[in-house]
Amino acid sequence: MTADTGFANEANYEYLKEEKINAYMPDNQFRSRDPKHKHQKEKYGKRHRDTVKGIMKVIPASDFTINTRKKAYRCPAGNELWLKN
Repeated sequence: MTADTGFANEANYEYLKEEKINAYMPDNQFRSRDPKHKHQKEKYGKRHRDTVKGIMKVIPASDFTINTRKKAYRCPAGNELWLKN
């Protein structure tokens, strides 16, 4: 099994160990230790740059509301987002 770093936490590691599941799940700091990624932030910038002018702030999913009948979400600004596929 493979998993994204977003799933890396002690509870998930413990579960995998208890269930004897062979998995590859990098911890959240693996890039900082890998020399291949030394200049990554210089080249691509940082994630969640919500304080930089021109970059939109990341809005958490919990701030959106869903209308299951219409299959649409409403953002905090009141705009409706619809499901295309």
